[in-house]
Amino acid sequence: MQSWSERHKLRPSVQHASGQAASELIIAASRGRCVPLASLEFTMKYGVILALASVIDQCPPRLFPFQTHRYDEGSGWVHSTGGVAKETYTIEVDYRDNRKENTYVFQSEGKAYLTNLRDKPNFIKYRHKVNLPLGTYHVNKHGDYYEVCADHGKVTLSLKTLTFPENPSIVPWSYSVVIEPFGDLNKDGCVNGWDLGLFFSGWGVGGVTDFNSDGITDSEDLAILLLNWNPC
Repeated sequence: MQSWSERHKLRPSVQHASGQAASELIIAASRGRCVPLASLEFTMKYGVILALASVIDQCPPRLFPFQTHRYDEGSGWVHSTGGVAKETYTIEVDYRDNRKENTYVFQSEGKAYLTNLRDKPNFIKYRHKVNLPLGTYHVNKHGDYYEVCADHGKVTLSLKTLTFPENPSIVPWSYSVVIEPFGDLNKDGCVNGWDLGLFFSGWGVGGVTDFNSDGITDSEDLAILLLNWNPC
């Protein structure tokens, strides 16, 4: 079976796409800016040594995008595939998530295929982001080979893997994010006229209607509620 890069005839000279794709990556061949790691350990899996980042201090910043193809599976689920090839590495990704489903539980599962084309060990990093409704987030992660961070209307998956020549690394992930959306003041799972009435009762003061936590309920908080509008 042909790999993604073979099917799409990727070559080391392929450049990054224009940026419309949601997936983002950066490859660090022991150079450039690294995500801070609180601890690092190694384990044998899939025939290679995977670097395990147990803690990331904060959500990683935005990185360079690469081309991703998306297919609607129905019921709000989207299947994404993509890849990039450079002189020292290749990356292929295959994952699915429910980004289009009208729900406050975001789910994602997939794999990243990382190949080191150098003649010595090489760190490879991959990252992608998906937009979420603004709110409070609770992340449930199943696995130790990647990190998930949710804040400010997005969820970021990131991984950093130590790869070895001629030993492709497969890094799977599976996680979910439970979202408590700003604006659902009566906790019925919707953001609608009932919540709008409760919102105006808090106008000019702080409290649960102060979504941006600046000490006062005002037009900025109203904009957040309207952005999350979901009459169900």
